[in-house]
Amino acid sequence: MASFTVQRSGEPALACAVHFPENRPHATVLIIHGHGEHQGCYRHVIDAWLQRGFAIGIFDLRGHGNSQGKRSHITHFDDYVHDAQAVLAELDRQGPWRDVGRPIIFGHSLGGLISIQLILSAQANFRGLAMTSPYLGLAVKVSPIALWLGRTLSNAWPTFTLNTPVKSTVLTHDPEKKAECDADTLRTSAVTARFFTEVERVQRLTLSTAKDVRLPVYCLAAGDDRVVSVKTTERWFADLGSEEKELRVIPGAFHELFNEIDRARHLSATADCFERWAAKP
Repeated sequence: MASFTVQRSGEPALACAVHFPENRPHATVLIIHGHGEHQGCYRHVIDAWLQRGFAIGIFDLRGHGNSQGKRSHITHFDDYVHDAQAVLAELDRQGPWRDVGRPIIFGHSLGGLISIQLILSAQANFRGLAMTSPYLGLAVKVSPIALWLGRTLSNAWPTFTLNTPVKSTVLTHDPEKKAECDADTLRTSAVTARFFTEVERVQRLTLSTAKDVRLPVYCLAAGDDRVVSVKTTERWFADLGSEEKELRVIPGAFHELFNEIDRARHLSATADCFERWAAKP
């Protein structure tokens, strides 16, 4: 494992890492984590996929983990996309990563929304898109007052910050993972007014441009997701322009599928998909 920092003038420094298996990788995978998370939340994911022969790149989103930036704040959603592009550019400067060929993008929750916009920026540069519980819509309706407040303050006070009500009890059924989540001081529940409106805008954009996605797509959705809307994911998936696409809804599962009790089979199934994509030219 090698840690590095992506630094650009006028932008927050991004904490990154790259992991290589013992032998030549079958393919490279960039992980884009969800809201409130950081790369440390994916140690078991990285280990599982390294054992399957994949090289893994990962970074903390701006305002998350050990990356710089105001907690969970963006000026424009493209900030996230440009960050991911900068990380990929830095990884491409490393021969062992570049020489394997086009990477696979994996995103969870907010990372899924970012991943969709990333691959739409240059689909020919990627092998495929895999996601768990993509944040395409909320599972619960936001109160009209909260909507009005967020939209009003987005311009007047964009950094106005609130904590989200999401608790570990709706993320996983695994008691150990719940305790791990609650004890993790690098996790954040903060959102800013501008973050709220930018995510809302890009969710609408993503649903309206589903037909433009041509890459292979593999998506796992949690059947009892209390955070994101499974129905919205199904609607987006049905409209995809991809010839190769697979959506699996896991009955009874909570939002963080890779932290669920049966996570090993989800990690393995996703790695199986990576192997299929890696076998193609």
